[in-house]
Amino acid sequence: CVFRSILGGLPRKEIPISEVVDADSFARSMEALSKTDPEKALQGISSRLADQNPWDVFPRRDFIVHILGEFYQRAFSKESEIQPSCVRTTNRLVNLLVNDPDPTPDDRHHQDVVEGKETISISTVRGHLAFTVRYLCCSREFLSFGWEITQKLLTDPNAYVVRQALYSFEELLRRRHWNEEICRVAIAELWRFFEQSDLPRAHVSQVVRCFHAVRDLNEDDAERVLRRFVGETSIEYLYAFYAVFRADHLDEMGPFDTARFERLLINSVCEDKGGLATRFLQAVDETLRETPDSFDRLYRFIREYRGKVHAQADIISTGLRLLDRVGLSTPSRFRKVLTLFRQFVRLQRRYVGASPKNAESFQCPKFLDTVFEHDRRAFYGIARDISQMIGMGASPWYMTDRFESLLAQETDPKYATTICEIYDTMIEGCPWHYKQRKDWILKATETWPSRFESEWQMN
Repeated sequence: CVFRSILGGLPRKEIPISEVVDADSFARSMEALSKTDPEKALQGISSRLADQNPWDVFPRRDFIVHILGEFYQRAFSKESEIQPSCVRTTNRLVNLLVNDPDPTPDDRHHQDVVEGKETISISTVRGHLAFTVRYLCCSREFLSFGWEITQKLLTDPNAYVVRQALYSFEELLRRRHWNEEICRVAIAELWRFFEQSDLPRAHVSQVVRCFHAVRDLNEDDAERVLRRFVGETSIEYLYAFYAVFRADHLDEMGPFDTARFERLLINSVCEDKGGLATRFLQAVDETLRETPDSFDRLYRFIREYRGKVHAQADIISTGLRLLDRVGLSTPSRFRKVLTLFRQFVRLQRRYVGASPKNAESFQCPKFLDTVFEHDRRAFYGIARDISQMIGMGASPWYMTDRFESLLAQETDPKYATTICEIYDTMIEGCPWHYKQRKDWILKATETWPSRFESEWQMN
C-alpha cells in the first residue's frame, strides 16, 4: 500500500500519440480523441499514414470513417468555416477509403441485398463511407466533392455499398439545383437506375425515395415512375403529390394535368384491391397535417375512393383513424364521421369476420367520447350492431376498452336493459372472452346494481 501510494504521487508520463506503435492502440487513442477534437484525430491519422494506404497500416479502418462522420456532423452543425488544411486532410482520407478492399464484391452483406433481405446495419469500410458522404452532399461548399465520391460508390461492385450510397444520392438530389452540371448528371444517373430491370429489392425502395426528391417531372415521366413502382413501399407519396398536390406548384414547376393522375390513381387502387388506397390516404394525411382544412380534404378523399375499390371497409377504417386524429371540433364534422362510422359497421356486419384487423378502427377515442356525449341513441345503436357482429363470430376486440368504459359510465337507468342485451349477445358469440368479465361488468354498473343484476339472472 505504501509502495502504491508513493508511485501514485509521482507524475504519470503521457506517451505522445506519435510514439504509439501498435495500430490497434493508435486506433483506440484516435477514437478517444475524436470525442473532444475530431479534427485533431483526423490530422493524427493522416500523419500516421504518411504515403501509405490505410489498409496497409490498420487492420480495421471503420474507426476512420466513424471519426470522419463525427467531424462532418460537428463542422456542418456549427456552420463555421472549415480550415483549408483540414479540408485537404479529410478529402485525402475519403479518396483513400473509397478504394478500400472492405467489403469484398460478394460478401454476406452483398448476398443479403441481392437475395432481397432487408438490412439496416451500417458496416464495412466502403458501406459506412457511402452513408457518411451524405454530410458532404448536404453542404453547398462540399457538394462537388460529395458527388464525385457518391458517383464512385453508386457503381461499386458490392450491392450493399450501392444501397448505402443511394441514401447520400437522395440527399444530393434534393440539393441538385445548387449546381446545374451536377443536376444534369445526377438526373441521368437516377434514370440509369430506373432503367435497370434487375434492381435488387433494397435498391428499388431507395430509388423510389430518390424520385421523391425529383418531383418536377413532366407528365409522361411521372406516369412511367408510378407505373414502374406501383406496388412499392412509399410510392403512395408520389401518387398523392401528382394526383392531389402538384396543382399547387404550377408557377414553379409548370402546367400539369392533375386529372390524368387522379384517373391513374383510381385504376391503380382498383388493381391493388385497396392496399394502395389506404396508404394513399395516410400519405395525404401526413402532407396535410399542418393544413387548416385537412379534415375537409381528407373526408372528401375518403368519400371519393371508398366506392371504387373492393376493400371499402379498409378505406373507411383508415379514414376514421385519421379523421379522429384531426379532431371533431364542430357538429358538422361529428355528423360526417358518424355517417362514415355507421357505413363501416354495416360493411363489417355484411362481411363479418372477413377483416378482423379492422377492429382497431373502433379505437377512435375522440369520436366515441363525442357520440356518447351528444347522441346517446346513436352510440347504443352502434354498440348493438357491434354486439351482433361479435355474436356472429367477429373478433371480440371490436368492443374496445373505450366502449366498455363508456358503457360503465352510464347513469340513466333506462339504458340498463340495453346494456345487458349488448353483453348477452356478445357472450353468446364469444363466451371465453366475456364470461370472465362478468364481475367487472357488474361492479362497473354500481349506479343501478339491482336492475342490472336481475337482468343477468333472467338471462
